[in-house]
Order: sequence, then C-alpha cells, then structure tokens
Amino acid sequence: MNPTSNLNDIFADCTDFEICDALAMTFEKVYGYDELVQRQKHIPHERWVIHTIWGCNGLFKVDGYSYFWGSSIDHFGFADALEEIGDPILAKVIRESVALVPRNILGNWDAVEAHTKSEAAREEAAELMDDKFITEDPDILGQLGRYSRARRHSFADVLDQIIIEVGRHRRNIEAV
Repeated sequence: MNPTSNLNDIFADCTDFEICDALAMTFEKVYGYDELVQRQKHIPHERWVIHTIWGCNGLFKVDGYSYFWGSSIDHFGFADALEEIGDPILAKVIRESVALVPRNILGNWDAVEAHTKSEAAREEAAELMDDKFITEDPDILGQLGRYSRARRHSFADVLDQIIIEVGRHRRNIEAV
C-alpha cells in the first residue's frame, strides 16, 4: 500500500476526536509545545491551527474558562484559528474575552489575579464566556475534524507518528 492510501485509510478509519488528538500530539512531538504556542514560522500554518484549537478547547473542557487568562496559551491565536476553521462568532467571543485582561499579563497567573478585582469577578467573566459558547453551540470538534481531513495529504510526512498516536488512544480507551 502506498503512503497516500495509508493516509486516506487512517483518516477514514478514525473519529474526529481520534484524528484531531493524534494530529495535535504528533505536531507537539515534532515541533514542541513552546514552538507551536509561539507560532514559529517554520511550522506549517494548518498544523499550528489544529494544535492551537485542540489544546485551547481541551483547556476549556478540562479546567474551565476561569483558567483562560492565566494559562500559557496563544490567546489571540485561538481566536485566529477559530476564524480559520469557519467560526467567526466564537473567534469574536474569544477576542472580547482576551480584551478583558491587558495583553502584557496574559498567561501570568499572579498578574491576572492581581488585575481582577476578585476571584468571583474572574469566574463571572468566565461564566459569561461559557454562556456565549453554549448559546452559539459550536461543533468545534466537527469543524476541526473537517478542516484536518481536507488537509490530510499535507500530513504524509508524519503518517507513522499519527498511526502511533491513534493506536495509543485506542489502547487507552480499551484499558478503561
């Protein structure tokens, strides 16, 4: 089987979750988290988009929106990436939320906490962001899956690592 057939087969066999997770983990292994967050020019744009959305969306699902401003992520990049996959409304929500905190303290927990008048105020702002996301009812996973599948041929150089990551995910699911 040629690499294109393998690539098509793996993308056809995977759920959106499996393929997005495998791609994000692969890109992090190839380039490193810090390089991806810093949007280094040598990283292909679509790889940065996938990693950024997967990581930021995962942060929200695991830690919640109140962690958004103090986390070491590409805050503006998340909005840019959402717009790229076709969600300008959510991109606007993120940009408005990012604007609540001065740019120079984003990602610095202590500075964000000092800037916000109280933990309750920060949580209230996070709940407002959450309400906007719920109202919009985004299918970020589906959008990212479609975006990734449409660009699958550009990932042929990392096919072996994608297969490893999909296998790792499936073994973890079976173990549960």
